[in-house]
Amino acid sequence: MTMDEKPAPADASPEHSARPAFVSAPSGDAEREEQAAAEKRADAREKAAFARAAAKDKEDAEEERKTRLAGFAAAPKPGDDDTALKPPASDTPDFDLRGKGWIYCGKDARGRGTWVRDRGGEIEIPYSKSCGMSPGQIQMVRTLAQQKGWTQLCAFKGSGRGIDAVATQLLASGGMPCCADAKMAGSISAWRKSGIEAMKAMQCEMHNRAQAASSAPH
Repeated sequence: MTMDEKPAPADASPEHSARPAFVSAPSGDAEREEQAAAEKRADAREKAAFARAAAKDKEDAEEERKTRLAGFAAAPKPGDDDTALKPPASDTPDFDLRGKGWIYCGKDARGRGTWVRDRGGEIEIPYSKSCGMSPGQIQMVRTLAQQKGWTQLCAFKGSGRGIDAVATQLLASGGMPCCADAKMAGSISAWRKSGIEAMKAMQCEMHNRAQAASSAPH
């Protein structure tokens, strides 16, 4: 051995010099990783809950769309004489049969019954069969029916085929005269026609009253 040579350290064995270098994660990091994983699982559960709620809302909206109701004035009885309601042909008013569109009715404590839709010869009442209608909806239908001259309603299903028994019961419990006999109800087109005729008769009556009031001596 020369003077320039140095002896190798006693612990510099090939096994030690070839050992791979790595750093073990301390216990604190492991806990943080576990916490992060738990938060991810919680986020996944929350997202799944939101997805289920959105699907339920969509299902409820579809149910309300399918349970659209149409209220029409009762068909006039045979032999009814409504000539007194008709003004002379030269003095016929311009009939307005358009309706008022969507009308806000407020929302009750259960979140029911925000809107009804006045389509002129038809009133749509979106409602949930599980929650029913709100008092605001029923009151608005009553008000619209009086304005249109409708003395009786028939609540058809959204398809227009057959009576909606639940809606009929709800409206009747709110003081609305409703047709509950499916055979008597007949078709939705017949009720629509009679409903429009009733609206015309009511507008003629209001026109005649206005004419009489304007021509009365003061």
